[in-house]
Amino acid sequence: MEVDCDAIISSALIHEYDKFNEHYNKEWVSNQYEQAKEWLKSRNIGFDFEKGKSKLDKMSKDKLKQLYIASVCTRNYGDISSANKVKIKDEIDLFTYSSPCTSFSIAGKQAGLSGASGLLLECEKFIEINKPKFLLLENVKNLVGKKFIKDFENWLKILDTLGYNSYYEVLNAKNFGVPQNRERVFCLS
Repeated sequence: MEVDCDAIISSALIHEYDKFNEHYNKEWVSNQYEQAKEWLKSRNIGFDFEKGKSKLDKMSKDKLKQLYIASVCTRNYGDISSANKVKIKDEIDLFTYSSPCTSFSIAGKQAGLSGASGLLLECEKFIEINKPKFLLLENVKNLVGKKFIKDFENWLKILDTLGYNSYYEVLNAKNFGVPQNRERVFCLS
């Protein structure tokens, strides 16, 4: 579930390259662009949440075609607040999720769940409907800091009521061969 255009296209090129190229090389008639744009808009794909409007209206036809094909190839459901009502046909082994870290980050606005990180609560609906076998959350270390630990503990209680046992740890990238000091919370449920 992704709404960022470049992330969606990149993911398709990495994971579904052959399928993407097969569909991309087919000619489109003019009404296909409008249909693709409406389909993408219905999922908030390409929506600029800061400006409150879609980026699709100013997008080139070529990029619009790439974005639509990439979304279909990767089975991208778009915005979590739209996708959380969807029962996925396939069984889900692992659901990786998070929320914008700026609401919890020391360098961010620190709005907690009342800010953009409130999207975390949208994940609850999706998890309840689809019952993935495992959940993996990643976010900034401050999520388990003094200011936000109550929010995090409430989230763990929600997961518990949904039938999940949760285990979390703060891990530092420098301990895993990455040349930077980057601490993050990982929670496996």
